[in-house]
Amino acid sequence: MHVVRYADDFLVIAPRRELLVDIIILAIEAFLSKRGLRLNLGKTRLVDVRERFTFLGFAFFKRKFDYRKVWVKKKHVGTHIIIVHLERKSIKAFNTKVRKILRQNTDASVLINQLNLYLRG
Repeated sequence: MHVVRYADDFLVIAPRRELLVDIIILAIEAFLSKRGLRLNLGKTRLVDVRERFTFLGFAFFKRKFDYRKVWVKKKHVGTHIIIVHLERKSIKAFNTKVRKILRQNTDASVLINQLNLYLRG
């Protein structure tokens, strides 16, 4: 099992769907309830990793890949790879925000400061 967390969003990856339904969701609910929080069932989804899904503006999907062509010396045999891409919506929002900063600031030092704040944030 793997957990990916960023602030109040998290992703749990398990080898089998039954494990998620029977054990992990109950453990997550118990963990959150001790802290006075609840799992939002309206936002909670169980997704097969073979399907495309999004998390924090990134799209994840599984694709066939022949590792034997790449890792011949390591003797690793695999059939799939997880591909991670930025969603088009995220790229568009980023570009829109950068354009807005560029148009609003004429002073170079203010422009650099504003861009740095946005890019680092």
